[in-house]
Formats: sequence, C-alpha cells, structure tokens
Amino acid sequence: RLMIAFQLDQCLESKRFVRNCTAEGLCQLFRLPPPLRGAEDPRLLAGVMAGANPLVTFDRALAHDHTAHIPASNPGIIVISNYPAPQTLTVSIAQKVLAKFKSAFQDWHQVSWRNSVVEITSLGVEVWHVASGKLVRDAYFAFDTADWQARLRTVLRANAQT
Repeated sequence: RLMIAFQLDQCLESKRFVRNCTAEGLCQLFRLPPPLRGAEDPRLLAGVMAGANPLVTFDRALAHDHTAHIPASNPGIIVISNYPAPQTLTVSIAQKVLAKFKSAFQDWHQVSWRNSVVEITSLGVEVWHVASGKLVRDAYFAFDTADWQARLRTVLRANAQT
C-alpha cells in the first residue's frame, strides 16, 4: 500500500513536527517548494490544489477567505486548530490536537481527504466541500459523540467520490 503524503504549509514546517510525524511511519510530509514559500494565499492555493497531496495548515480562515481559489476537485485541506481556546496555536499544541485525533481515528492515514476541507480541534472535527465556488458545510462531529469516526468516514468517502 502506498503511504499517504501531506503537503505542509509554512506554519507547520517545524523540524520537530516533521520528525515526530515521520517517526510514526504512516505518512510522508512535504515542505512547500521554494517558489510557494511566503506566497500570498491565492498563489499558495493555486500551487498546492494543483498537486496530489492534502494541504495541512493552521490557517482557519484560508478556505473561508479564499474559496474561489479552491477547485471543487482538490487534494483536500486539513486545518489543525485549537479553537475555541484563546491561546495562539503553537506547533506543540498542534501536535497534541493531532495526537488526540489520530488516537481516536486510527485509520486517518487510510482515508481519502480528497475534496474535503477538514478542521480538527481538540473538541471535534468539521467537514466542508467546495461546490459552485462556495464552501458547503457537511458535518460537525464532536469527539464525545458515539460513532463519530464512522460518520466522518462516510462524509469523507462521499466528498472523495464527487
């Protein structure tokens, strides 16, 4: 089986983050190519959305503010967030949020993130997709609700097939 690869944005290019994720042996991580570093969001999205790997970012506003630059058919966007916590998201907080999600959703590396915009927080996961140039909310799953993993899989599968 091919290992899933994720495209990191500049916020997540911490060596520690890359090292810790890579050590799990479940995915590959790619840093932004030099021409996209420091690029404005529309240019960043144009470059990354043309690729095959889901974008992993801290930028909660990215998909909402720049939906016009996300094609309906895309590799996916995964936002790691500490919302609604007031403190600034750091790499170590992001790693805790991600670790909690991965331990509860153990096949995270086997699902398709295609055509989904997913925000993962410490409380739950929200999923959207792009249709007719607009962000359409599919679902929110609180981590304390029964069977959220199966319901998330169903939404991701449906989005990947559109």
